[in-house]
Amino acid sequence: MESYEIYFTIGGVFGFLAQAAIFVFSIAYYVKLKSIGTLLMTIGSLLGTMIFLSRPLLSVLAGTMGSMEIVKTQGLLSIASSIFIIVFAIGFAMNVLATPKK
Repeated sequence: MESYEIYFTIGGVFGFLAQAAIFVFSIAYYVKLKSIGTLLMTIGSLLGTMIFLSRPLLSVLAGTMGSMEIVKTQGLLSIASSIFIIVFAIGFAMNVLATPKK
């Protein structure tokens, strides 16, 4: 029987590295160009990183309350993640639209 945990571990590590990189570069971009767009990008990536990091703990805590709580928690975390991605995307779009053509 195969051990599927390694797939989830590798995926989690790659996901964390990507999320952390987006957050770090959002901060760097905000420091370089202070605007509403870069602020939204930084806020969206910060909150997205916080959700990413808290997801395992919240899932374990929900698991102690039953399977329906796990499903409910995962659904709420998915909604929150999507909202934070939208905040980041709005900030990104604002910066792209504000960039003058050369």
